[in-house]
Order: sequence, then C-alpha cells, then structure tokens
Amino acid sequence: MWTDDHDLMTLVSNADGVGGSSAWRWSSDGRASALVAANAGDLLGNSLGQVAIAFWSTDSAAATFRVWTHEGLSVALPGSPAAWSPDGRTLAVLRDAGTAFGPTSPGVVLAATGSVPPVWLEVLAGSDLRSLAGFPASPFDPRTPVLFDPSGTLIATSGFVFDLAHGVANARPPSSEAVAWGTDGRLILASFADHTIAAWDPTTHTLSASFSPGTRLPTADHQIVTVPPRTGEWRALVTPGVVSPDGALRAWDPPANGLGNTPLRLVPAAAVGP
Repeated sequence: MWTDDHDLMTLVSNADGVGGSSAWRWSSDGRASALVAANAGDLLGNSLGQVAIAFWSTDSAAATFRVWTHEGLSVALPGSPAAWSPDGRTLAVLRDAGTAFGPTSPGVVLAATGSVPPVWLEVLAGSDLRSLAGFPASPFDPRTPVLFDPSGTLIATSGFVFDLAHGVANARPPSSEAVAWGTDGRLILASFADHTIAAWDPTTHTLSASFSPGTRLPTADHQIVTVPPRTGEWRALVTPGVVSPDGALRAWDPPANGLGNTPLRLVPAAAVGP
C-alpha cells in the first residue's frame, strides 16, 4: 500500500525463512528501500499514510500489531487490525474471544467453530490509538470481512452491524455474507442458501428483493458487485486496486487466471478500467 505519493510498503519473504515476512518501504521507482519491521504477518494502510502492521503469532490470544507513521512505529497493541474507516481516522481491530468480558449475546450469528476461535470487535482512534468502542459480548467469525460504511459509523461483520455512534450491535439477516456497502448506504449481502444477492437497510432492518442476474451494484469503496448469472456462482468482485494519494498511480494485482501468482503492477490510474 501507498504511504505517500512516492513510497509504498510491502511484505517481503525473509531470505532465511524465519518469521515469514518483513515489512519494507520502497520508492515507486524501485531505487530505494528500507526495513520497517521484521517478522510481519500482514499490512493494512489507510488514506492518511498510516500502516497497521500485524505480527505473526501461533497464539491468537497473543496477536499484536503496531501502527507505522513517518514518525516511526507505535508501541505493540493487542489484536489484529481488520479495517480502517474511509477517512482513515479509526481502526477496527479483532480481539480474541478469550479476552472478552461480560455475558455473551444470545444472538450470535455465524460464530466460528472448530479450530478457528471467534473474535470480538474493538475500534481505536487512529491519532493516538485509544479505544473508542468495544463489543466483547458479540463474538463473530474472523474469516469474514470487516466493512466500514461510508460514514465510518457502521461496521458490518459476520452476522452483525456495529453502530459506533450509539454503541450497539444489531444482528443482520442470518445465512448470508456481507459483500460490500452500496453507494446508497445499504449493505450488499450474498446468501449462503440460494446464492442470491440482496441489500439490507441498517436503519429500517429490511431486506430488499433479490437483484436480477447481471445487475452491477456500485459500492462505496469504488468496487462493483456483479450479480451472478446463475445459481452456484456466488459473486464477482472487480477491484480497481489501490490508488496513490495524489491519484496518479495505481497499485494493481491482476487476476492470475489459473497460472499462479502474478506480479504487482504500477500503472497510471486512468489506465485501469472498472
């Protein structure tokens, strides 16, 4: 991801094979690089040039991350970074369910089972990383997306929509997966049962009729959800890649088309279609 108009941060596999990968900064021309953090497990950047760096751990309860800025790295914090708000001012973090407190909500939907323990959501301020909200009584499946709405006040996860303004968690329709927030403020859901796609209104708690096959739904993060033409084809997401802050360059990971990994491409932003 971009850290400013000229530099990117990537994960690079460690040459000795120890600790997986390390985070490096690179100039866009590839002529300069610098190590940021060793043994990094994942990177999550925002629109303000901050990067949350997760560190690899075999113990989910001991998962930690640090936030990089041009001033350096923050102290280590518990949890795994999941998503930045659209304005980059808040960070959603997944916390291990073993660290939760209080009674568990009876409305848990799609809680993880087996070898993948459930998690709960904490939201931090991007400026000083203080806790703004937490929902330890509403565990959910960590394998599903964590999606901020355009306003940055609602977060959709597996089975819940968390309202940061009012500190409440609302269960959304079960047996479906959150795909994206639409530009109309509704949450686009893909059904597990019949493979249809519909939109859920978080203010009225109502679900729309299923969209017709071939319908293209614009999303708040500039992606497109294409309703599958026949049952069994879940959904198609066409992602435009990550645009540099000045809008000039796009970091784009093209589809592999069954040929294995493909290299990251840097192209003029206007050169990649929707």
